[in-house]
Amino acid sequence: MRLLLVIFAFVLMQSALNAQRFVNPTWLNLGPKKASVGAYGYGSISSAEVTNSFLLNITKPEQLDAQVKSDQLANFKTSNNLVGGNYSLGLQGGFHLPNLCAGLVFNFSDEAHLSASFPGDLGKFVFDGNKQFAGREADFSRTSFNVLRYQKMGAGLNFEPAEDIKYGFIVSFLNGESTASLNLNNGGVYTSLIGDSVSYNLRGTAFYSDTSNTGFFKHNGGGVAVDLFFSQRLDVFNERLQVSALLMNVGMIQWHPETEAYLVDTTVSTRGIELNDLETAQSTINAYDLEDSLLGAITSGFSRATMNQVIPGFMQFEISRVIDKGFDAGAGVTIRWQTISRSYSWLNLGYRFSPGFMIKSELGYGGYGRFQAGLGAIYQNEWFAANIRVANLEAVVAPNKLGGITLGCGVQYFFGL
Repeated sequence: MRLLLVIFAFVLMQSALNAQRFVNPTWLNLGPKKASVGAYGYGSISSAEVTNSFLLNITKPEQLDAQVKSDQLANFKTSNNLVGGNYSLGLQGGFHLPNLCAGLVFNFSDEAHLSASFPGDLGKFVFDGNKQFAGREADFSRTSFNVLRYQKMGAGLNFEPAEDIKYGFIVSFLNGESTASLNLNNGGVYTSLIGDSVSYNLRGTAFYSDTSNTGFFKHNGGGVAVDLFFSQRLDVFNERLQVSALLMNVGMIQWHPETEAYLVDTTVSTRGIELNDLETAQSTINAYDLEDSLLGAITSGFSRATMNQVIPGFMQFEISRVIDKGFDAGAGVTIRWQTISRSYSWLNLGYRFSPGFMIKSELGYGGYGRFQAGLGAIYQNEWFAANIRVANLEAVVAPNKLGGITLGCGVQYFFGL
C-alpha cells in the first residue's frame, strides 16, 4: 500500500515533470462497446548531466553530501546541460454515434512542462559559490529556464471507417494557469582575484504570469489547442504492421495584461566595504549608498502586457507488428517543438502472450538525456484495458552518472452492448 501511495503522489506532483515519448491517451481507443471512460497519468523528468544521487540528496534536510556534490560538479558539461520533462493527468471518455463509423470523445487534463539549459559554470556557481572563479568570469551565457502549467478541456471525433484504419481529433480550450521564462543570451559574473569586488554582466529577457493569482485552475490566460491522430494496419513483406501518428498540443495561450516582462541589458559592479574598526562599523556602512543597483537596472526594463505563448507540442510516429502471440518488435520517433528537447527515437522488443496481453522493453536515445531504457505492459479484454510504462531505468542503475525517472499508466472501462 505504501508503494502505491508513493506512485500516486508522484503522478500528482506538478514538479514530477512526458520528457521522452507519449503514452497514447485513452480516447484513441473507443473499444468494442457503446461507450468508454478512462483516466491516465504521466510524469517524467530526465537529464544526462544532473544525476539522481544529487537530486535525491539535495531534497534532504541535512547538509548535502560532499562526495555527491563533488561528483555532480564533475558531471557538468561546459555548455548545454539539459534538464526537462512533462506531467499530464487526465480523464477521458467517449461513445459511438448510432449508425455512424465514428464516436464522440471528451477530454480534461492538467498539463505541466519544465525545461532548463545552462552552462557548467552556472551549475558550479550556484552549488559551490564564486570563490573558484576568482580572477576570471563565470560564464552564464545561453541559459534558459521555462515552466508552464495549464488545463485542457476538449471534445472531438474518433472515426473508424474500416477495421484497419482509425483517425480523429480533439479541439480543446486551454486555461493558462501559470508561466515563467528566463533567457540569458549573454551573461557572466567576474570575481576579482582577491575577492573584494564582483561584476555582473547580464543580457536577456524574463517574464511570468500574475503571481497574485496562483493555484490549481486559476485563470491567467486562455487559448486553443488541437490534437490529431491516425492509425492504419498494412500488409508489408508478409507481415501485418500497424502504423500510427500523433500530432499533439498544436496551440497557443494568450496571457492576461498582468503578465510581467523584463528586458535586462546591464553591467553592475559591487565592491566590499573596508572596515578598519569594528566599533565604528555601523557608521561606516551608513556612509555608503547600499541601493541594489542590479535590481534597479532590471526594474528599469520592466513592463506589463498581454503575451502570446506557443505551448510545447510534439509529433510522434510509431510502427509495430500485429500478431496474436509471440515475439514482438516496433520502433518510433518523437519530435518536439517549443522545447529544448532533442528528438527521441526508440526500439521496442517484447512478447505477446495473447491478443490482449503483452510486455515489452524500450531502448531509446535523445530527449533531455542520452541512452534510455524502459519496460511496459498492455492488457485489454472486452470490458477493460490498461497500460503501464516505467522508463529511465538506466538512471536507477547508475544514479551517480545519470538522472531521470518516468512513470506512465492508463486505464479504460468499456460499457454498453
